[in-house]
Amino acid sequence: MRKKKGILEEIYEFLDYLSKNDYKEDKRKEENLRKRFGEENYKKIYSLIGGRKTGMLGDALYINEEGLRFLEEYERKNKELKYSRLMFISSIIMAFATIGLLIVTGFYAYMVYEEKQLIEEQFIDTHTPKIYIKSIENYQSENNKVSFDLNIINIGQGPGRIKNIIVVDNPTCMETCLEGFTRSTLLVPGEEAILATITWESKTKNKDVITLVINYIGIGKMHNLPQNYTTILGIDKNSKGVDVGEGLI
Repeated sequence: MRKKKGILEEIYEFLDYLSKNDYKEDKRKEENLRKRFGEENYKKIYSLIGGRKTGMLGDALYINEEGLRFLEEYERKNKELKYSRLMFISSIIMAFATIGLLIVTGFYAYMVYEEKQLIEEQFIDTHTPKIYIKSIENYQSENNKVSFDLNIINIGQGPGRIKNIIVVDNPTCMETCLEGFTRSTLLVPGEEAILATITWESKTKNKDVITLVINYIGIGKMHNLPQNYTTILGIDKNSKGVDVGEGLI
């Protein structure tokens, strides 16, 4: 729906038309103005501002001094209004730009955080020790007792310090069945060593099972990241050997 013009807009449009056609008397003739602006608007506007002069083509309207002042004032206010609108739009753009900058800054901070996390994860991946039992050595059996050595290896990418070896099935085994183990033993990547001897009193005649946990840590930044290796040792007296489960690192 077309917006209805106010009286000021109608006056301005009327006077602006006269101003632009100052040397075209034919366009400023009353009959042409009545056709262009309508009879009602013509009378209303002419009664407020207007003038008349006689030219070669007869009577024509012209802008008097009051009308010129009106045009100047109206155009000045229009410019101020346009300027205020531009300032308002600029402030909105600046507000959105600020929000956009905050979003970009936040995203950049998040990316920096993610990059830092990735670097830390890569460092952990390249410096984490991985300790497990490579083999069982020197198996011996006498009556219900068996003994064997733990050949432990570090297959990780960083040095590992062994803090404890726990026999889950017998919590007191540290004092009764684990021999030769020295706490804080350090293994560099690829290094293996016989670090402990287990002496076990079997509960069955033929087969027995031991759950074993090795606690270890890295060095430097990896010192605060304790690791555990858990495995199951299957003791078979008939075959006179010990099977090492796959284990969990």
